[in-house]
Amino acid sequence: MLKVAIGKTLAFVRGVDVLQAQLHLEELVEEAERGEAVAIERDGEPVAMLVRYRGGVAPRRLGGWEGKVRMAPTSTRESVASSRRARSSRPSEAAVGARPPGLTR
Repeated sequence: MLKVAIGKTLAFVRGVDVLQAQLHLEELVEEAERGEAVAIERDGEPVAMLVRYRGGVAPRRLGGWEGKVRMAPTSTRESVASSRRARSSRPSEAAVGARPPGLTR
């Protein structure tokens, strides 16, 4: 018995050597159909898993999160535009390094 992760679950599964898997594939497939995972091993190390097929993934639907998620105010166009206006109203680099009038070293 081997302890392996199947999806998000840890399970103990039976390990079968590659040669035995070839000879008894029909029985191993029947086990997998019943929900019993089987680890296929080479030299005592698991190299593959035989598990039940549960069908394909449902296709993604556009707009699935509509009405369920709200964007933060910092990511809206209005806040991007206001941050651009704020940057353009900052003093220039030359003015930042300049000394106030009448100040000497």
